[in-house]
Amino acid sequence: MNDAGATPDGNTMRAAVLHGPRDLRIEDVPRPAPGPGEVRVRVEAALTGGTCTKIWRRGYHATMGRPPLPFGHEGAGTIDAVGAGVSRFQVGDRVVPANSAPCGACRMCARGMTAQCEDMVWLTGFFAEQLLVPARIVAQHLHPVPPGLDLRTAALSETLATVVKGSDRTPARRGEHAVVLGTGPLGLLWVRVLSASGVRVTAVGRRPEREATARALGADTAVGVEDFDADAAQADLVVEAAGTPEAWAMALRSVAPGGRVNLFGGLRADAAVADP
Repeated sequence: MNDAGATPDGNTMRAAVLHGPRDLRIEDVPRPAPGPGEVRVRVEAALTGGTCTKIWRRGYHATMGRPPLPFGHEGAGTIDAVGAGVSRFQVGDRVVPANSAPCGACRMCARGMTAQCEDMVWLTGFFAEQLLVPARIVAQHLHPVPPGLDLRTAALSETLATVVKGSDRTPARRGEHAVVLGTGPLGLLWVRVLSASGVRVTAVGRRPEREATARALGADTAVGVEDFDADAAQADLVVEAAGTPEAWAMALRSVAPGGRVNLFGGLRADAAVADP
């Protein structure tokens, strides 16, 4: 690991690079220069989440890349250099890049399933002073940050987008009752999105200190999992945002006949869900 107190020269910058399982190093790496269609962003906010934790533990990501892997795929910043042919953006623009962009030409894209693109371009490396955004992402998924919106808040766009997509897949109707299992960051975003849609929301979690936050974000009720009666819930929509086999089974017990369940939290590949 390089000396954290060293000062990089003008041709290098500090960046976090993953070299293997739990082996994340702060290094001096070449400072990128944008090519045609690309932009370089001065990073001002970089986030961590469940995916980052999994990548750090495993030492790689199946699609984003293998080590040495620039770390971090969610964040926001200010453009400080643009490549040839870029006309929509200029130096000084505050932006949020998405972490991927589909090809638009493969079999999955033709079916409208762009998230399963067979030739996806990925973006990693937010844990650095500067980030080079690939041309395809600049063309498709680079978003300006509105004036007055803090970049730390704007950096949540990618995380929020997953919740909005999930809500589109299992929409709730005004006046319905929804149960959100899990009060981590994603569960709390689900609470906010559902409550903003006019849905009555019950938030269920394991951390009592999150209950007040859930209520502040729009939950009508926030309870600990030990106080939640899944069999009596009879919810129109249940969102599982905890990512455990127990929560998956609880979600199926909590839904009313004809209701909808969104198994949003991912499980380990070797996980098994017991009969609810």
